[in-house]
Amino acid sequence: MKPYDLIIVGSGIAGIGLAKKVRSLSADIRILMVTESNADNYYKPDLSTAMSNQKTPEGLVLESAQQWAVSNDIELIEFAKITDVDPHLKAVVVNDIFLGYKRLVLATGATPKLDLADKLTGVRHHFWNHWSDFKCFYQQSTHSKSIVIIGGGMIGVELACDLALAGKDVTLLSRGLLMSSVLPEKLSLFLTERLARAGVQVLTHQSIKSVREETTIEIELASGNTLACEELIVATGLTPRVDLARQLGCELQDGIVCNNYLETSVKDIYAIGDCAQINGKIDMFVSPIERCIDALALSLVNEPTPYQRQPSPIFLKTPMCPVAIRMDDDQPVEWVITQDEFGATGLAVSAQQRIVGFVVMGSHCRYAAKMTRKLHSYYQAELTEEAI
Repeated sequence: MKPYDLIIVGSGIAGIGLAKKVRSLSADIRILMVTESNADNYYKPDLSTAMSNQKTPEGLVLESAQQWAVSNDIELIEFAKITDVDPHLKAVVVNDIFLGYKRLVLATGATPKLDLADKLTGVRHHFWNHWSDFKCFYQQSTHSKSIVIIGGGMIGVELACDLALAGKDVTLLSRGLLMSSVLPEKLSLFLTERLARAGVQVLTHQSIKSVREETTIEIELASGNTLACEELIVATGLTPRVDLARQLGCELQDGIVCNNYLETSVKDIYAIGDCAQINGKIDMFVSPIERCIDALALSLVNEPTPYQRQPSPIFLKTPMCPVAIRMDDDQPVEWVITQDEFGATGLAVSAQQRIVGFVVMGSHCRYAAKMTRKLHSYYQAELTEEAI
C-alpha cells in the first residue's frame, strides 16, 4: 500500500488545526488522522464557560468529524488505537492494518494527572480535559447542586467561576494558595477574596485523607473536616501523553522532546500541542499551539520553518475576577504590587531590575494590552515609576 504523505495522531486543536493548515497549503498531500476519541471539532477553551453559557455538549461542536474531514479531503480513523509501530519501516498498525507514512506527527495531547487515583477508587468523579468529559458531567449533573473541585490551578479556578455563575454551590480545594505556581501570595489572596465574594467557598492549604461515596460523595480532609457533595471534579493538572512516542523511541523528558522545528529525536517524526516539549518548554495554551501549527505546516509542505516562541498574555475565563498573566522567563523574580478595591497589578522584576512579566486583575485588566505592547521596552529599561 502506498504510504501516506502525512499521518497525524490526535484530534485536538493541534491535530485538526494542523491537518486543515496543511491542506490549505497543498491539495496533493495525502493525509490520514488517527484518533482514539471522536474527532468532532470544538474549541477546547469553551469547556471552561460551558455551564454558565448554558451550552449542551452538542452545542459546543463547531463541525462534526465527517464535515471537516470531507471538506478538507482528509482520511479519518476514529476510536482507534495504534497497536504497533516500526519507525525504521515508517509504519504504524491500526485496527490490524499496516499503514505506512512519510512523516508522522504526534498530537496526542495531555491526560489528567492521577495523583489522587488511590483515593478515588470506586468513587464517581469527573475530569475536564475533553469534550467527552463535559458530556459525561452534563448528563450526570442535571439535578446536582453541590460540587467540590479539587485543584486550585487555572482550570480549577475557571471551573469554580463557571459553575458558581451557573447557580451551583461550589467548594474549591487547593493544596496551597490559588494558582501559586504563577501568582505571588498577595495576588492569590486577592483572587481568593473575589471568588469568595461571588459565593465560591475556597479552602486553601488542604490535603485529602480519604474519599468515599454513599448517598453523597464524602471527602475527609487531613484537618479532620469532612465535605459532602453530589459531584466531584478533579482538576489537579495535566501530563503529556507520551506512550506512543516512547514506543517509537522518541526522546522524552517532561514531554516529547522537540527542537524549534518540532522535530523529535526520530527522523520524520514530529510532535505538536500539549504533548510537545519544545526547547525545554511545554506551552498548553491556544496561542503558542496556533503558532506551532503555522510553522510546522510550512515545514511539511514548503521548507523548514522554525517555531518562534512569543510569550503572550493568558486571559483566565473568570468574569467574577478577570485575570491576565504574562511571564517572559522562568527566572526568580521580585513582585511590585499595587492594588485598590477594584483591581490589582503585579510586575515581575528580575534580579537585574528588568520587568519580565505582569499580572493584572479585576478592573486593572484593561491595562493588559498596553502592558503587553510595552513589555519588550520595559524589559530593556530600568524599573521606573513610569513603567509601573
